[in-house]
Amino acid sequence: MTIETGNYEYPGMFESYTGEKIEETPEQEVTFALGSKKLILTYNSETSRATSYIEKILSAKNREPEETTNLYREMLNYLQEQANNTKKPIFYTFTTKSKKLIAWAKEAGNSVFNWDESDIRMKGSNQHMFEVTIYPQNSEETIH
Repeated sequence: MTIETGNYEYPGMFESYTGEKIEETPEQEVTFALGSKKLILTYNSETSRATSYIEKILSAKNREPEETTNLYREMLNYLQEQANNTKKPIFYTFTTKSKKLIAWAKEAGNSVFNWDESDIRMKGSNQHMFEVTIYPQNSEETIH
């Protein structure tokens, strides 16, 4: 598995149309790759919120067993490390329209994340949302 990290500022160093500086929000983007897929995680350390998406990067012949589950497991390990380092819980939201990923989230995904909230259907959309809070481990003091 390969993991790449990068920081970027969103919305960056741009200015609004009124000439005022737009408030910058530091976010970190981390890419996990395995077999035929890559998972892109966006983690905002100020808000302690994270989201992700997964995409195919190679043909199915490069597929490895349980790619999706292993990618998300590695991402969870990364977020757990961030929660431990900051001593703050991280709120992760998984959103998808894909029937395959919805089924994955209900079964294998639940075994990885143990969702706090599962299969929340977005009103007026075929989006499904799953949420979990990742709490710091072995910490005497948790910052909320």
